Amino acid sequence: MRKLIFKESIYVSSFEDDELHTKVKSILEKEKNKGGVFRTNVGGFQTDKLKDLEIEKKLFTWAVKTLQSGTNHENVTFQFDGWWINENLHGHSNMQHIHVGSHFSAIYYIDAPKDCGRLVFHDNNDAKEVLNYVGKGFGDRDFFNYFVEDPAKNKFVIFPSFIRHSVEPNRSHEPRISVAFDLNCI
Repeated sequence: MRKLIFKESIYVSSFEDDELHTKVKSILEKEKNKGGVFRTNVGGFQTDKLKDLEIEKKLFTWAVKTLQSGTNHENVTFQFDGWWINENLHGHSNMQHIHVGSHFSAIYYIDAPKDCGRLVFHDNNDAKEVLNYVGKGFGDRDFFNYFVEDPAKNKFVIFPSFIRHSVEPNRSHEPRISVAFDLNCI
């Protein structure tokens, strides 16, 4: 008998909000004049944490709705814990990282052209990579040491903050713009 003993989930949904897109792009242009921060970006531009109550309310509302849909998380209370903008141009990426001090992290894609860099989730169990189960014939999902989520405009991805993740290099010649943020359970 086979029993699944460990499992992480990501939540994927989408919402369209042209007003939000326009406002984020306007903030991005202003922030570029101030200079960005280096956290996980390899090339590209990343803002420091930003404040805009209208944007925060929209992101928070959609995140909670997504986390509570079809689950038993209706009684969990969430708190918004900051947001920032990422822009990756051709060849730019984000190195593997986690979001320390948060329960959930999210990405909302403003612009995501074809081949702009997939979001890669890395299994926190390093033994899977070392032992190379997949290379030895265990090709089912339980033995993979990564999972890839394709970006798309208006896509919303929420995941536990402890999952290591990265972004592949942007192979398109158009910018990939996303908003990222963190949530905590209180």
